[in-house]
Amino acid sequence: MTHCASAPRSSSRTAARRDVPRPASDRRRVPRHVPLGLALALVLPGCIGVRARAYAGMTHAVLQGDLALDNSSGNLPLGANRVDLDRELGAEDPSVAPYVRAEVGLPIGAVTLSGFTYSETGSGTLAPNHQYGDIPGGSQVSTFLSFTNVKAAAHFDLFDFGIVRVSPGLGVDYFEIDMQVTDVVTTDFERVDNEAFVPMVFLQAEVDLGIVAGTLDIGYMEADLEDADGRYLDVEALVRFNPVPVVELFAGYRFIDLDARGRADSRNFSADVQLHGWMIGGGVAF
Repeated sequence: MTHCASAPRSSSRTAARRDVPRPASDRRRVPRHVPLGLALALVLPGCIGVRARAYAGMTHAVLQGDLALDNSSGNLPLGANRVDLDRELGAEDPSVAPYVRAEVGLPIGAVTLSGFTYSETGSGTLAPNHQYGDIPGGSQVSTFLSFTNVKAAAHFDLFDFGIVRVSPGLGVDYFEIDMQVTDVVTTDFERVDNEAFVPMVFLQAEVDLGIVAGTLDIGYMEADLEDADGRYLDVEALVRFNPVPVVELFAGYRFIDLDARGRADSRNFSADVQLHGWMIGGGVAF
C-alpha cells in the first residue's frame, strides 16, 4: 500500500544571501516542478485507491420464451398469437458468443461495463392457431434471431467490511432483439429490429477472500418506455480466481428476463423471453 506523506515544512528563517552569478550548469537545472510532478504521478494512484479489471471470454447461452407481432392491418390479438421460440420457430439451441467486461474501482464504489451478443438460426412450423404478423398459422418458417446486451452501472459502497461489500447503484441496460421469420413456401418474411435503453436500479454484493472472490450483480426495472414498456431483470454472478499477480480467471452465470410490450416498425409486438447461460474467460487486474 502506498502512503501519502505530507511535505516537510519550510523554515521560518531565511538566510541572507548575495547576488552571485550562478554557473552555466546551474542555470540549466531541471525546474523544481518537474520531479514533483513525476512523484505525484507515481504516488497519486495508490493514494486514491484506483483499481481496474478487464476481462474477455465467451458465453454459452440459450434464449427461451415467446413473441407476438401484430399484422399489417393492426387487428391481431397478441395474447392469443404468442409464438414459441423453440416449438414453433426452432430457434432455441445454445449459442456460443464473445463476452467482455471492464471494471474501474474507486474509493467510494465502482463503475462496470459489460456486453455480449447472441445469435441463432432455426426452422419450424407455426401452430395452426398462431399467426405471426402476416404469416398465417401452420406455415413452415425459417428463423434468424440476434440478441445483444450492453450493461453500464455505477455502484456506491454502502457497507464495506473488507471481506464483504454491499453496493447499490444505478445504470443502463441496452437491449436489442433482431429477428426475421420467413415463410419458406411464399418467401414472405416478418422482421422485428427493436432496441431499448432501460434505466436500472442495481445491487452489487462481493465476497473477497484474496485469491478467490465472488461478485453478484442484480438489476431490475419496471418501465414505461417509448418503444418497449414492461419488466426487466438482469442477474450476473461471477467467481474470479487470481493465480498470479495481475492475471485473473473467471467463471459465471447470466440470467436476463424480459417481459416487454411496444412497437416495432409501426406495429405492436410483445416479448416474454429469458436468456440464461454460463460464461468463462480471463483478463488482467491492476
